[in-house]
Amino acid sequence: MLSVILIRCGTVATLTSCRSANNAVVTPDKARQSIVILFETDVHCAIDGYAKMAGLRDAVADTAWAALVSSGDFLQGGTSGAISHGQYITNIMRAMHYDAVTLGNHEFDYGVPRMRELLDGFNAPVVCCNYTDMQGKRVYAPYVIRNYGNRKVAFVGVLTPYTELKAEWFAFHDAEGQSVYTLHDQTYTDMVQQAVDKARSEGAEI
Repeated sequence: MLSVILIRCGTVATLTSCRSANNAVVTPDKARQSIVILFETDVHCAIDGYAKMAGLRDAVADTAWAALVSSGDFLQGGTSGAISHGQYITNIMRAMHYDAVTLGNHEFDYGVPRMRELLDGFNAPVVCCNYTDMQGKRVYAPYVIRNYGNRKVAFVGVLTPYTELKAEWFAFHDAEGQSVYTLHDQTYTDMVQQAVDKARSEGAEI
């Protein structure tokens, strides 16, 4: 599933040249272009869609800032996922250069060690504000801030507690059945708000 979010921002009082994330000089006209966010979710190793997404991003980039994010559930599904335990799909995703990636419940299907093996070497930031060990240490950063022209956009990741409580409960316990990780089902909405507030304090406008 591919969705598009178009963000239009009002003109600020003063526009000056600035630099983008790749250190290129951005003119005032380009700095205030629209931001288009392309996001996919529940791909489940449907590998044929990635070339289309890359093409769409390239087309959008001619006239707007184009961002690409994943909402999760990409590691598992189809023959390619079963054969490689997620390796084929992450190879393709690395070539896409995502702006941000978060987790779905099916990222845990092959176990946490396999998920971390695939994602710890990712060339895109993986974010999830409510996935921690039992001492409260986050496995991934809660958010990432990206610059598009002279505007900062924060992408906050969050994973439904259903993953821990029902769907992939086995991935949150050790061999003795003791809890090793948690998604904070009672307080995860507060954790989302805390991440949003922190990102805004660091200059994120969106």
